[in-house]
Amino acid sequence: LRSMLFWEMRKQQYAAIDGLRSVADIIFADRTMGTAFAYDVHGNGVNPELLRLFTQGLRPPDITFLLEAPIAVARQRKDSRTLRDPMFAGRVICGYRKCADRCEWLRVDATQAPEEVASYCLGIIREALVKKARAS
Repeated sequence: LRSMLFWEMRKQQYAAIDGLRSVADIIFADRTMGTAFAYDVHGNGVNPELLRLFTQGLRPPDITFLLEAPIAVARQRKDSRTLRDPMFAGRVICGYRKCADRCEWLRVDATQAPEEVASYCLGIIREALVKKARAS
């Protein structure tokens, strides 16, 4: 039940994003349904078919970044309950990687300084905006 509440919040997030697409060139979101897939399906063992049924028809983001760093680096940067349990964290990381492969997310080396990671990601976003402007 708890997972389904989070999924419903994600669906509302996607609805809000869809409403903004006509008036905004850039919309940032720090969580997607990929998060639910990684945490719930891989981390907690929820049946993936439940999540697939729940997410049918949702438009995926134009760009999704997977920031990849060893757990030790992530722990230095953020205190997270997920990272405290190495077995759970490993399953979640596996889920994110599978989602990144399946959904063609951009993988980013997040072992660099946070400012460098941000600069790299913003460069990709800038390129996408230029390409979009040329196409219109």
